[in-house]
Amino acid sequence: MKNLNLLLASMVLLSAPTYALQSDSKQEIVIRANSNTADLDSNTTTFLGNVVVTQGSIKLTANKLVGIRHKPGEEEMIATGNPATFYQMMDDGKPVEAKAKKIRYLKKNNQIILSQNASLKQLDSNYTAETITYNIDTRQIEGQKGENQTRTVFLPAQVDSKKSSKSSDKSIDKSTNKAAQ
Repeated sequence: MKNLNLLLASMVLLSAPTYALQSDSKQEIVIRANSNTADLDSNTTTFLGNVVVTQGSIKLTANKLVGIRHKPGEEEMIATGNPATFYQMMDDGKPVEAKAKKIRYLKKNNQIILSQNASLKQLDSNYTAETITYNIDTRQIEGQKGENQTRTVFLPAQVDSKKSSKSSDKSIDKSTNKAAQ
């Protein structure tokens, strides 16, 4: 049962973006929670209460974390909280922070979906929307408005600071234009 828990938790953590801190994927995964259960028939693992998952610089917090293996290659992780949070240091030294009531990772599509009051922040630049979808392979971000429009704030110093961050910022800018249409 412990191996199943570790496998399901590692699905989301080991599939982090390639520009994330490279040493994170080589670190051990530690999951702390008030309780956890595994249903081997449904391939579901649930962690409840004060859930904290760490791996290197990665830190995920939630009230509940559910890992589901629909079939090989179609795993899904769902973290919920008020809010659930995600933190990771990037190779360029800039931390990325995300929070939402629900953080969902779909291995098949290699996507992270932040929903219900979602925000994505890097230093003082931030992006908020009802739903934010991030495709890890293409590094594309798409925001969907709920009752409010999407909102993006860039600090000029951060946009101009590094060439590598410019390509990332352009992806965010394109997705904001798409979401605002």
